[in-house]
Amino acid sequence: MIDGKAGNVLTNQKASSRCNICGVGPKKMNDIDHVLGLHCHTEFYKFSFPILHSWIRFMEYALHISYNLDFQKGEARGSVNKELKKVRKSEIQKSLRSRLRITVDVVKQGAGTTNTGNVARTFFAQSKEVSKIIGVNEEFLSRLYVILQIISCKKIVNLVLFKDYCLETAKRCVEMYPWYKMPPSVHKILIHGCDIMIEFPKPIGYYSEEAQEASNKIFRKARAEHSRMFQRSQTNEDIIHYFMVSSDPVISSCRKRSKKTEQQLTSEATKFIITSEEME
Repeated sequence: MIDGKAGNVLTNQKASSRCNICGVGPKKMNDIDHVLGLHCHTEFYKFSFPILHSWIRFMEYALHISYNLDFQKGEARGSVNKELKKVRKSEIQKSLRSRLRITVDVVKQGAGTTNTGNVARTFFAQSKEVSKIIGVNEEFLSRLYVILQIISCKKIVNLVLFKDYCLETAKRCVEMYPWYKMPPSVHKILIHGCDIMIEFPKPIGYYSEEAQEASNKIFRKARAEHSRMFQRSQTNEDIIHYFMVSSDPVISSCRKRSKKTEQQLTSEATKFIITSEEME
């Protein structure tokens, strides 16, 4: 699994604001009928879409709509609109922190922002309360939550029903908030997600980049404590050796396994799961 930036490089897509599957740009992103008529580069389906980062992108999509609700434009232009957005954003951040204990869109020194996968999961799991805080339609949030659950689970999905649901969600998003252009990461899942999922032999949840992201802290520890700092080539060589040791089957088998509880799907999401009885 690769992220959006790496996907753009591999598909020679120079503008990150465009979809690397159908090539649609921001101006036509909300025109669903136009998008469905475009030619799709099926050879790019193999690059899939980043599941963990999709939670964050969907959350930011909802938040940015909320920030601009007072003037209902895609961008805050002019001193008046910028001030309105600043005030509303501050109020939403305070409310989410006090009522749901989550911090969104706050820059962390040297570590991106507070928008993480865990924050996004909490955000969507409490769609009803979040809707009251940010002023965004509850159905809009709940439909996004169902889609995120389906692409994250490791179960067999009825892709015919799910594709219709994604397309209907895309149309609802455009109807509710036509003034805000759908981000390419959201567009890719809603429009092309099912076509991409068909290309993989196992449920798409097995291909998540969570394991890759979890290795970041191991990388930082290896670089800080187990590498020579004389030259970059020596540093990288020591880091690679550290990863080779830590990934050795004998050594990894001795590692204590943490218990991971499987996230339960909502009743709405279970409608798209194919049970063992149905498969028989």
